[in-house]
Amino acid sequence: MPLGMISMTLLDLPPQFGTYDHDSLVKERVQTIAKWIRTKTGQIDQVPFDPYLCAVRLGLTVCDTNLPKEISGRLLLSPPTPRIEVRRGENGRRQRFTLCHELAHLCFLRYKPIRHFERGDPECVPVVQKREERICDSIAVELLMPKALFVQYAEHLKPSLDSLFHLAKKFDVSVESILFRISNLAVWFVGITEWKIGESQQLNQSRRRISSRAMKDRQERRQMLLKVNRMLEEIESRLQIDLRMREAVLRESLGRYIVRESGGGNIYFIRLSSRNRLRAFVTQSI
Repeated sequence: MPLGMISMTLLDLPPQFGTYDHDSLVKERVQTIAKWIRTKTGQIDQVPFDPYLCAVRLGLTVCDTNLPKEISGRLLLSPPTPRIEVRRGENGRRQRFTLCHELAHLCFLRYKPIRHFERGDPECVPVVQKREERICDSIAVELLMPKALFVQYAEHLKPSLDSLFHLAKKFDVSVESILFRISNLAVWFVGITEWKIGESQQLNQSRRRISSRAMKDRQERRQMLLKVNRMLEEIESRLQIDLRMREAVLRESLGRYIVRESGGGNIYFIRLSSRNRLRAFVTQSI
């Protein structure tokens, strides 16, 4: 939408992300944009971040609306009332993320995140749109859980379910969001594995990833990584072989977390009913 059609109440637009020059620049730009938004709306160090206050201070109205099931929110900048609509009925934490995501779209009003060789190619439009959505997700995460503040709070906590719930309450996000943030920032030693649940309740592994915090002793770090990997391999093997255990995990973990102790660490299971997936998180204390 041309900037001239946007209500004059939006005088302070966030910094524009710009064209997509290189993958290495994305994190820096995301952090710069999120910091600007937090600073401009008087929330530079505020935890939890208030996206509703942020929207109001940027001149936007927020509305609960009966949106289609596949749409969580949308940014509408047509005058006279620029607004963000979020889907009525979704839980509060989901709406908070959606609102932050839609706020992030303000960073793409002048330029889309397009690579130089994609200019003028209509076949690249869907690729650029998906790229913008991914970057908006990243900006939303940085708004809700700024890297510096998050690490400051999380690195002093012992890996445990209590710590996860404490951080989720602190930042007002889901436990799963906390686990992924911990993993992406390598605050704890974390392993994640995910399975697709077949029609006959068989588990088809789709991915596995391990992240680790920095340590001065490389040998000790390597040993910790091996422990996490062994825990993942052990639980993957047991779930495939032990039918009774698999049935219990699938039944008990539907929509909530269950915990299993293993080798000095914890394994957290949650079954994602909406996508029919089982996800396991492994944490290991130093």
